[in-house]
Amino acid sequence: MIKHVLLMGFKHVGKSVIGSALADQLKRPFIDLDHAIERVFQARFAKQLTCRQIMQQQGEIFFSDLEQHTLRDALQTPAAVIALGGGTLMNTPNQLLVKTAQLIHLTAPRAQVFERIMQTGRPAFFDEASTPFENFNRLWAAREKVYHSLSNDTVVNDSSIASTVEKIANLLQTLP
Repeated sequence: MIKHVLLMGFKHVGKSVIGSALADQLKRPFIDLDHAIERVFQARFAKQLTCRQIMQQQGEIFFSDLEQHTLRDALQTPAAVIALGGGTLMNTPNQLLVKTAQLIHLTAPRAQVFERIMQTGRPAFFDEASTPFENFNRLWAAREKVYHSLSNDTVVNDSSIASTVEKIANLLQTLP
């Protein structure tokens, strides 16, 4: 049996919602890595910030180190479903950490994802030199290559939560 099931994909493809429902179905704990990072930051610095705020205030290197530490801790837990941040696997050390897990690339229709992202304003990981749409397309292309190279399977989240969870659960049942 696979120890951990990791959901990877771009921001706002549904990793947290699908991951939580999948964990319930599999009767496993659920870890949202972004929320875990926020809890670790708060425990260390007695200050409550979102991942976006941590990245903006502390910088990308600080955030990446905190993310790697939190991912390593998450992978030490009993078998869980873990929703990764959209950029977690863009760092080679994180890619090495997840080698033994079952990696599912969760995606959704591209235009829908861009619309969801922009509802909360320009993300901290978008650079200021380009338009949000240019940033999105550039990052989407780069990240999709990494997701495809690392994933065991890709599942499109283009219908109901239950349907997407069922697709993933069926995939997992076919594994040795």
